Amino acid sequence: MAEFHHGITGRETASGKIPIRDAATAVIAMLAFADDADEETFPLNTPVLVTSINRVLPKAGTTGNLRKNLEIISQITSPTLVVIRIEHPLGAVLNQSLVIGTTEETGQRTGLQALLTVKSVLGLTPKIICVPDVETIDIANAIGTICKKLRAYSYITPRNRDGVILETAYAVVNFRNMLAFREVELIWPEWTSGNVFLGSTDSDLDFNEISIQSLPLNHSVSLTYDLYRNGEKLESNQTIVIQEPNNTTDTFIDSISDILDAYPDITVNHGGGGIAHFFRPTQYTIRGNAGDLEKDTVRFVFKQNSSEENDLFPMLRDRYSGLPFTSPLELITLGKTMYEGV
Repeated sequence: MAEFHHGITGRETASGKIPIRDAATAVIAMLAFADDADEETFPLNTPVLVTSINRVLPKAGTTGNLRKNLEIISQITSPTLVVIRIEHPLGAVLNQSLVIGTTEETGQRTGLQALLTVKSVLGLTPKIICVPDVETIDIANAIGTICKKLRAYSYITPRNRDGVILETAYAVVNFRNMLAFREVELIWPEWTSGNVFLGSTDSDLDFNEISIQSLPLNHSVSLTYDLYRNGEKLESNQTIVIQEPNNTTDTFIDSISDILDAYPDITVNHGGGGIAHFFRPTQYTIRGNAGDLEKDTVRFVFKQNSSEENDLFPMLRDRYSGLPFTSPLELITLGKTMYEGV
């Protein structure tokens, strides 16, 4: 007669090893947009594996939010990252269909639906989903649907139908009540300043000037910098090389003019009078201003770069104290001003 056993019976193998498969929970997938991104590096609606953010930054464009969010991620961590570039959805109104996506007649999935192809294309399953700057309630629920299929999770900032962050806690509670998925977590309010996410707001900045002691130079030098305009980073960790410098003063200030040649509407006045962003009142000084005529904040951040053999930054001295500058060194203008000729 068989014995009756009440409860749970566990059976363990007596020989061999039982392999444990790790769950890859750190794979991030991000939807972003940039009309001027390199189409070979970031083809539309196609999962792209990014193993080095610094390598792809120059090809991420400067419009949209692709480059901005890549820089944010790189300042925090170095993850396994999948990027899907979508068409720019922000215009007079937010085109949610470009974000939510569909399946075209050719069989290609677009927008969020392209996340379902990551496994077949790259052999990875994303577990953290990011869709920055466009998280309306309809898009949030679409994100939740994708997360449930992928057994993933998403963090979003609740926004209205125009893509603007919700202003009140009451609106956020209503947003949460309309959200049908526990796989989506709200982050509100958004960080606005004093952190790596958005940097300083324009209202936090003051214009300044830099005066350089003139010291002779007899070999090529380089200068490393970041360039911001109205809070958006246009260039990051870029290096300009000056082949035949004369002295530290002219080399530094002329480098600024050379950098801004790529931005014809950001102007430098060299003492002749007129409207400009920056002003060089003397041979030794370059100055920002208060933007009396037009508000248009431009900020340079110059850095010491130990990887450059002939880095100019350690050679720069303050004209008045004679002391070397501390890295990083900022030059800020708050917009355009009318200068009198010198």
